[in-house]
Amino acid sequence: MCSGYMMNERIFELAEQAHEETYRVMGSTCLQEAFDDLYTEKFAELIVRECIDKIESHRIPVGNSAAGEMACEWTYAALIEIRDEIKEHFGVEDENIKAGAEIHAGDGGYEIGTQEAFDEFAKKRNEK
Repeated sequence: MCSGYMMNERIFELAEQAHEETYRVMGSTCLQEAFDDLYTEKFAELIVRECIDKIESHRIPVGNSAAGEMACEWTYAALIEIRDEIKEHFGVEDENIKAGAEIHAGDGGYEIGTQEAFDEFAKKRNEK
Protein backbone atom coordinates (compact mmCIF):
# COMPACT_ATOMS: atom_id res chain seq x y z
CA MET A 1 0.00 0.00 0.00
CA CYS A 2 1.30 3.48 -0.85
CA SER A 3 2.43 5.68 2.00
CA GLY A 4 -0.26 8.09 3.11
CA TYR A 5 -3.06 6.18 1.37
CA MET A 6 -5.65 4.41 3.50
CA MET A 7 -7.73 1.78 1.71
CA ASN A 8 -11.34 1.27 2.71
CA GLU A 9 -11.40 -1.77 5.02
CA ARG A 10 -14.11 -3.57 3.03
CA ILE A 11 -12.24 -3.04 -0.25
CA PHE A 12 -9.11 -4.45 1.42
CA GLU A 13 -11.08 -7.50 2.61
CA LEU A 14 -12.47 -8.08 -0.89
CA ALA A 15 -8.97 -7.76 -2.37
CA GLU A 16 -7.67 -10.37 0.08
CA GLN A 17 -10.63 -12.66 -0.65
CA ALA A 18 -10.04 -12.31 -4.40
CA HIS A 19 -6.37 -13.17 -3.90
CA GLU A 20 -7.14 -16.24 -1.79
CA GLU A 21 -9.78 -17.53 -4.21
CA THR A 22 -7.51 -16.92 -7.21
CA TYR A 23 -4.68 -18.77 -5.50
CA ARG A 24 -6.96 -21.71 -4.72
CA VAL A 25 -7.91 -21.94 -8.39
CA MET A 26 -4.54 -21.21 -9.98
CA GLY A 27 -2.05 -22.49 -7.43
CA SER A 28 1.51 -21.23 -7.18
CA THR A 29 2.80 -22.69 -10.44
CA CYS A 30 0.85 -20.49 -12.85
CA LEU A 31 2.18 -17.61 -14.90
CA GLN A 32 1.91 -14.25 -13.14
CA GLU A 33 -0.05 -12.74 -16.04
CA ALA A 34 -2.70 -15.49 -15.86
CA PHE A 35 -2.89 -15.11 -12.08
CA ASP A 36 -3.25 -11.33 -12.38
CA ASP A 37 -5.98 -11.64 -15.02
CA LEU A 38 -8.07 -14.01 -12.91
CA TYR A 39 -7.42 -11.97 -9.73
CA THR A 40 -8.59 -8.76 -11.44
CA GLU A 41 -11.71 -10.51 -12.74
CA LYS A 42 -12.47 -12.03 -9.33
CA PHE A 43 -11.87 -8.74 -7.45
CA ALA A 44 -14.21 -6.86 -9.78
CA GLU A 45 -16.81 -9.60 -9.47
CA LEU A 46 -16.68 -9.45 -5.67
CA ILE A 47 -17.22 -5.67 -5.74
CA VAL A 48 -20.17 -6.04 -8.13
CA ARG A 49 -21.63 -8.81 -5.96
CA GLU A 50 -21.27 -6.58 -2.88
CA CYS A 51 -23.24 -3.85 -4.69
CA ILE A 52 -25.90 -6.37 -5.72
CA ASP A 53 -26.16 -7.56 -2.11
CA LYS A 54 -26.77 -3.96 -1.01
CA ILE A 55 -29.57 -3.61 -3.56
CA GLU A 56 -31.13 -6.94 -2.55
CA SER A 57 -31.01 -6.15 1.17
CA HIS A 58 -32.28 -2.56 0.89
CA ARG A 59 -35.26 -2.04 3.18
CA ILE A 60 -38.15 -0.18 1.62
CA PRO A 61 -40.36 1.73 4.06
CA VAL A 62 -44.06 1.03 3.67
CA GLY A 63 -46.72 3.43 4.83
CA ASN A 64 -50.13 2.47 6.17
CA SER A 65 -51.92 3.28 2.95
CA ALA A 66 -52.63 1.70 -0.39
CA ALA A 67 -50.52 4.42 -2.02
CA GLY A 68 -47.59 3.57 0.27
CA GLU A 69 -47.86 -0.11 -0.57
CA MET A 70 -48.05 0.68 -4.28
CA ALA A 71 -44.96 2.91 -4.02
CA CYS A 72 -43.19 0.12 -2.20
CA GLU A 73 -44.03 -2.35 -4.98
CA TRP A 74 -42.78 0.10 -7.63
CA THR A 75 -39.58 0.72 -5.71
CA TYR A 76 -39.02 -3.00 -5.24
CA ALA A 77 -39.60 -3.65 -8.95
CA ALA A 78 -37.16 -0.85 -9.85
CA LEU A 79 -34.49 -2.25 -7.50
CA ILE A 80 -34.86 -5.73 -9.01
CA GLU A 81 -34.56 -4.24 -12.50
CA ILE A 82 -31.43 -2.30 -11.50
CA ARG A 83 -29.94 -5.44 -9.92
CA ASP A 84 -30.61 -7.51 -13.04
CA GLU A 85 -29.16 -4.79 -15.31
CA ILE A 86 -25.98 -4.67 -13.21
CA LYS A 87 -25.66 -8.47 -13.35
CA GLU A 88 -26.15 -8.45 -17.12
CA HIS A 89 -23.83 -5.48 -17.69
CA PHE A 90 -20.96 -7.06 -15.76
CA GLY A 91 -21.79 -10.67 -16.66
CA VAL A 92 -21.98 -11.75 -13.03
CA GLU A 93 -23.31 -15.28 -12.67
CA ASP A 94 -22.58 -18.11 -10.28
CA GLU A 95 -20.77 -20.03 -13.03
CA ASN A 96 -18.24 -17.22 -13.69
CA ILE A 97 -15.69 -18.35 -11.14
CA LYS A 98 -15.44 -21.86 -12.53
CA ALA A 99 -15.53 -20.64 -16.15
CA GLY A 100 -12.81 -18.09 -15.45
CA ALA A 101 -10.60 -20.75 -13.91
CA GLU A 102 -11.07 -23.03 -16.92
CA ILE A 103 -10.23 -20.22 -19.34
CA HIS A 104 -7.03 -19.28 -17.51
CA ALA A 105 -5.94 -22.83 -16.79
CA GLY A 106 -5.58 -23.59 -20.50
CA ASP A 107 -4.59 -27.24 -20.81
CA GLY A 108 -5.18 -27.90 -17.12
CA GLY A 109 -1.48 -27.75 -16.26
CA TYR A 110 -2.02 -25.62 -13.17
CA GLU A 111 -2.31 -27.12 -9.74
CA ILE A 112 -5.01 -26.35 -7.24
CA GLY A 113 -3.19 -24.76 -4.32
CA THR A 114 -3.42 -25.96 -0.77
CA GLN A 115 -4.20 -23.74 2.20
CA GLU A 116 -0.73 -24.45 3.60
CA ALA A 117 0.94 -23.40 0.34
CA PHE A 118 -1.12 -20.23 0.27
CA ASP A 119 -0.27 -19.41 3.89
CA GLU A 120 3.44 -19.84 3.11
CA PHE A 121 3.10 -17.69 0.00
CA ALA A 122 1.24 -14.98 1.95
CA LYS A 123 3.86 -15.04 4.69
CA LYS A 124 6.68 -14.53 2.17
CA ARG A 125 4.70 -11.83 0.35
CA ASN A 126 4.06 -9.92 3.57
CA GLU A 127 7.76 -10.04 4.57
CA LYS A 128 8.73 -7.94 1.55
